[in-house]
Amino acid sequence: MLHIILDVPDHTTLSRRGKDLKVKLPRTRSGELDIVMDSTGLKIFGEGEWKVRTHGKSKRRTWRKLHVSLDPHSGEIQAAALTPNSVSDGEMVMPLLEQIEQPVQRFAADGSYDKRKVYDYLHQHAPQAEVLIPPRKNAHIWQHANTKAQRLAT
Repeated sequence: MLHIILDVPDHTTLSRRGKDLKVKLPRTRSGELDIVMDSTGLKIFGEGEWKVRTHGKSKRRTWRKLHVSLDPHSGEIQAAALTPNSVSDGEMVMPLLEQIEQPVQRFAADGSYDKRKVYDYLHQHAPQAEVLIPPRKNAHIWQHANTKAQRLAT
């Protein structure tokens, strides 16, 4: 409608520029945050689905993980990181927390996060934060005198 001719970069140009691109996510919420952290797998195709269906599993097809930390009240992404599939969710807690500038009031994650690591990282970044991580599938309540030291003392 405006009769403006704009050059549109091709895929190669975007890919080459994208590796050095630093994205700063805008923040509209101020004050303490509730943070929900999780990751999802992203499948990267190297040779096409047809070849995989025809000849079997491809060694070149890989996965990446997108780790996301967001505020559940506003839906704003507070931190994000893309890693190889070998990086665990627990390893990304500190790098994601370092991207968050505001104080964290509550931290929630699924059971795949190691609670000890999360508590250690949160103690450094946000000592007042309440951690909301469900127990493992095989978790059980420890009764009194369950530890060796307590049994010896009684």
